[in-house]
Amino acid sequence: MLQGIVDIDRSSSISLSEQIYRQVRLAVRDGKFDTGQRLPSSRLFSRQLNVSRNVVSLAYDLLKAEAIIDVQAGSVPTIAAHTELSGSEALRSRIGTLGPTLSNRGQELCINPRAGWRSRTHGILAPGEPAFDLFPSEIWARTLRRVTRQAVSSNYHYQNVAGLPEFTSVLIEHLTEMRGVSASPEQILVTTSTQASLMLASLCLANPGDTALIENPGYLGARGSFQSAGLKIDLLAVDDKGAIFPSETTAPAAKVIYLTPSHQFPTGYTLSLSRRLSFIDHARKSGGMILEDDYDSEFLFAGRPVAAMQGLAPDSVIYMGTFSKSMMPGLRLAYMVVPENLIPDFKQAIRNFGISASATIQLAMADFMVSGHYRSHLKNIRETYKARGELLANSLKQQLGDDITIIRPNGGVQLAMEFTKPVDDIALATTIHMKGVNAVSLSSNYIENPKSGLVIGFGTATPKNISAGISVIKEALEEALERV
Repeated sequence: MLQGIVDIDRSSSISLSEQIYRQVRLAVRDGKFDTGQRLPSSRLFSRQLNVSRNVVSLAYDLLKAEAIIDVQAGSVPTIAAHTELSGSEALRSRIGTLGPTLSNRGQELCINPRAGWRSRTHGILAPGEPAFDLFPSEIWARTLRRVTRQAVSSNYHYQNVAGLPEFTSVLIEHLTEMRGVSASPEQILVTTSTQASLMLASLCLANPGDTALIENPGYLGARGSFQSAGLKIDLLAVDDKGAIFPSETTAPAAKVIYLTPSHQFPTGYTLSLSRRLSFIDHARKSGGMILEDDYDSEFLFAGRPVAAMQGLAPDSVIYMGTFSKSMMPGLRLAYMVVPENLIPDFKQAIRNFGISASATIQLAMADFMVSGHYRSHLKNIRETYKARGELLANSLKQQLGDDITIIRPNGGVQLAMEFTKPVDDIALATTIHMKGVNAVSLSSNYIENPKSGLVIGFGTATPKNISAGISVIKEALEEALERV
């Protein structure tokens, strides 16, 4: 059925799942299928293409998310029906073939790298979510009102598009003390998110076709940024000492190297000092730049976190951070610490891209930090996250036993759990999501050699929803194991 429609390219920087998704989507858009037409099962299709079943399952998940196909338990996928029109015309209408079409670059920019993650609407145990119940709303509201009344007109003009001095001067003191960053306030450039910082760096530092090294498993947003910039992606395997440095004889001359050294995502491992030095040495020799995403470093539960890589090599590392987890994602406040020679060009790029952060939020955050509220808030949420993470890990092990291996959290707002038996974690994640549990498949964070499991959030967890969520996971896992 799909012969001549799906033709995968194993040398492409685009993942196999995305290739399948795009080609089937295009065929549906062009009217090559009728409503209700059956597609091969993921097992059969994976054999036909000689790829893993997870690859096909993720492609089908992407198609299902756009309502292009219907997937019912125990049945093969079918081309989705439409309530008003029928046949390919209905599909073309729903998918939107009328009107302007995207350029090749536009298609790259519009890829959703997180499509394998479930929607987080009305669910529990979603990874990456901070504790909304712990946010000091009243203090923050008073801070906003005060700085708005006291702000001078120059704070709201165009000259500080890359960050207000009132904010960067306070932030650098915090980063120097807490993270060992070595920089001046002028080297801090303020953006709206780590995703924006990654996009800025990848477009400014590399040309299409250049190589980017990323962790596998790793942060899907980094992968999306580098693919959107047209970069070739090479992978860094991860073990309990963080990203594994390839030998000097095999390491590609990467223009950007993306690392989460303090708290690897999603495993939580810390990059060892010897490997940090190896990556720095390689970046210097190859003329590349390390993009250090200091992911969740505020929430390490035991001892003082290892200092940032940037302090070891300010000339070869761009340090990136955000307030999305320590405060709230909706503040849209992040930052990057860049080498001095890049400051003028990156500032202009921030203006050109239109990714300047709110002046009011910067002023409020500076006040919040100077007053000591931020330090108190971090202490509070760190203790709460530790207790919630330990409760989740202990409960999972108690309920699921030898069917899982847990990477116990030493920080952050989520943990990774691996299944000890072959389980289709994408199908399982879909099942539990339908029952209100928004843990996501571990394999969706891999590009190659995926491991099966779940990434489960505990930032917003309570004893009640931990118990309820694990019951749903246990039931789904038992059903999956019966089919093994």
